[in-house]
Amino acid sequence: MEALKSDSQFWNLMCSSLLGDEFSHDNPGINAFIIRTLALEVFYSGKNMLNENVKAIFKEIHTKISLLKWSKHIHCSELMNETGDCKSDSLDTSSIHVQDSFALLTAWRDFLLIVAVYEPVSISSDSKKQILQDILENLMKEMKKNNSRVLILLSELFLMLTRHWQNELILLLNSEKSNNPIFHILNEVAYNAESIHPREQLVVVSIAVFIVRLQSKTCLKIKNIKEWIVPCCQLLKKASILIHQPVDQKNIEGILKLPIVIVSLLNELIQEVEEWLPVIKNYSIIPLLVSLLIKSLKMNVGLQLAHGIITLFLSMGSDKKAAEAMCNTGFMPEITLILSDIDMQAYISEKRKNVSQKPKLSRIDVYFAFLRFVTVLLQTLGNYFLQDCWNFIGVHQEAMHITLMDLKNSFLQEGIQDAILTCTFILYLSSHQHIWQLKHPRSLKLLLIDVCNCIYGTVAILSKPELLKYLVMHKKMPDSKPLRSLETESLLKRTSSEDESRPSEEVEEIQQKLYELLAVTLAILTKYCPEMYETMSGHTIDYAQWQLLLHVSFSIPSLDRDGPLCFGTILACVNMCLQLLVKNEKSPSPRKTTDNSTPVSRPLLMYILEISLAILLSQSTIALTHPNLPARDKQLVRRELAAELNSMNISMNRYLRRGPLSPAGSSVSPGISYKFMLQSSLS
Repeated sequence: MEALKSDSQFWNLMCSSLLGDEFSHDNPGINAFIIRTLALEVFYSGKNMLNENVKAIFKEIHTKISLLKWSKHIHCSELMNETGDCKSDSLDTSSIHVQDSFALLTAWRDFLLIVAVYEPVSISSDSKKQILQDILENLMKEMKKNNSRVLILLSELFLMLTRHWQNELILLLNSEKSNNPIFHILNEVAYNAESIHPREQLVVVSIAVFIVRLQSKTCLKIKNIKEWIVPCCQLLKKASILIHQPVDQKNIEGILKLPIVIVSLLNELIQEVEEWLPVIKNYSIIPLLVSLLIKSLKMNVGLQLAHGIITLFLSMGSDKKAAEAMCNTGFMPEITLILSDIDMQAYISEKRKNVSQKPKLSRIDVYFAFLRFVTVLLQTLGNYFLQDCWNFIGVHQEAMHITLMDLKNSFLQEGIQDAILTCTFILYLSSHQHIWQLKHPRSLKLLLIDVCNCIYGTVAILSKPELLKYLVMHKKMPDSKPLRSLETESLLKRTSSEDESRPSEEVEEIQQKLYELLAVTLAILTKYCPEMYETMSGHTIDYAQWQLLLHVSFSIPSLDRDGPLCFGTILACVNMCLQLLVKNEKSPSPRKTTDNSTPVSRPLLMYILEISLAILLSQSTIALTHPNLPARDKQLVRRELAAELNSMNISMNRYLRRGPLSPAGSSVSPGISYKFMLQSSLS
């Protein structure tokens, strides 16, 4: 075979019927074998290892613009029209002509995909655009004849080609004077969904998802994008009928694929269209989605659909009218109870065992997606949504507690992100702390303690970057070696302010996430502290309303202890932010070639610094004027804070004299004003 392929006459004789001036119409089966042979030769040899004789054939194809001739013949000639007239069952008959015609179309699909991936021949942009247009025109013609096999093949070919020829697709769709041709196909599929094969519907909706995403990322403009919501809603209503009918468990995964993609398309459209709610209400999509969500959560294989619906609800939840419409369906109690069977502890243990593996979608992932959705609804609706929040936190307070407590034992990026989502919900619910205290005091007390412990542990690990780097790089979890023993290793003898080299990208990402978590948890504490104007007004503070959250201690936080959160922890946080800000301004040493700038953004550091100083101010004011605090503790607060603030004052003055990196130097003023007010209140 190798000797035959090395003969130049072999390739010339084999491809002569395709490279002539006229494409042979007589033998579609032979043409199919020739095209598939060329495709397979490229696939198995690769672009750089092609035989010179094969390269000569592809060069001739490029010179004669043969691809356009083949495309016109296969997609636009009467040959394919004859194939299209045959129904799906007639394609299995002994009709040689029909079988050969379909074989030619299949070979053309394989050839185009291999050419798009391996690029053995240079194709101009105009040629790619024309080929895509031929496929689209053929697809729209075949839609009227409802030839399932041809429709599926053409739509799959178009979908796969568009991922490689995006620029040409954009040019093609932008050049259309009338409505987008993809919309016509989508509309046709929605109108005739009962007679069109589900696989064809799945591919067409996938093409629509790809096109809508292209508009958000590129210069593609869809003129009638609002009209796309209508066929999307029609398809979703028809696809949901099968889910609510008795179905064999073996087939349920295939049935769920279509609604999953439709929900994804609807989510993309909502983010691109402004006035989408009237259309959604007109087709009663919100109650339909709620019923699908409940049904999918009750099925073990429906988690992907449930996650997709909750993601769609997230996009809709920021609109107040849509949020009210969702709440009026009464979905919260049932979904809250359905998700009550999650085992957070088992999930965390499994996650630690499979650190390097990408976990499959689980009920815990659906729970955290739902937690984000509940947070968005609380942010949008406020008091209107509080009763549902009390029910939710009553059922899931233990899961939140375990999520926050897990940070003491491991620093996986997924775990930190889960803690951020949990704390964000607590932050918005803390705006209603007085009602929370009345309705559910147990959860308030439990989660507030968890937040304080979370702040303590986060500051402890962030103040020791070398230990964080060690834990992340070596995946040291408590199951293999306790953190208490790690705390005493010689590794910690290095100073925390200087690193020997720039940490890896994974360490930087985890460090950034920890600072984001620290910002959210500190923001929660500010909700339980008096406002700045109350603290500085000189009037008596209502001590029954506010409590002293910081213990009167100035010890440095450490991972070998579980707390408590004290003045020393917040001061360590302030000093850590100041060190990082000053470190950003230092010019690098000539002896070091690595970039030692911190991966944490300057605005985030300034925000943490500002709210930390605000907490110090309010808590120290409560401590110094509280009638039940011993005089010795008050004197300790006054003495230690005065010394620390003096050091902070020197560091901040040096930072200001050096000048900020950006012209917006005014962003440091709030933190400085807090410092001076705190200093004056202690004097």
